[in-house]
Amino acid sequence: MGAGTAILSSAGTGMATSAIGYTLAAGEDYDTSEMVLSASVGAVAGAATGGVNYAFAKPLPLNYGGCLNETAKPLVQFGLEFGIDGSAGVAQTVGTNWLNNRPTSQEEKGYSFILGGGTGAVLDIIKPGVGGGPRGLMIEYFNNKMIGSVAQNKKTMELDR
Repeated sequence: MGAGTAILSSAGTGMATSAIGYTLAAGEDYDTSEMVLSASVGAVAGAATGGVNYAFAKPLPLNYGGCLNETAKPLVQFGLEFGIDGSAGVAQTVGTNWLNNRPTSQEEKGYSFILGGGTGAVLDIIKPGVGGGPRGLMIEYFNNKMIGSVAQNKKTMELDR
């Protein structure tokens, strides 16, 4: 399989699994715009992780006597995929909040980066291209349930004053 095929395949898988993940997490709060956003972020993240997986599936040009291939290669791959999926998590949270006219705090961005990176990177290494769905599910659960409930609690507290 060539690089283009690997990247396109992972993009499609990322798009589909992110859309499914969003749909499962949203439940009755389903919004087509948010689903399209989730699927789009999943496609971009899937393409990027597909490229990383393709590049790391074969020996690297500069392997420094084999040590990078044997020792550091999985760590470098995990770090790259963590960064990609973490950034996708932040993009999804910022986009969802933007669609709902809510600001995104630094804490939300941090949680989204860690949650998206951890969920997506681990699963992308196990099975390339599938991290987008669980990442999308976790991020949308975070966006819909956790952030939504915090915003709702703030409104309730303001009404009680």
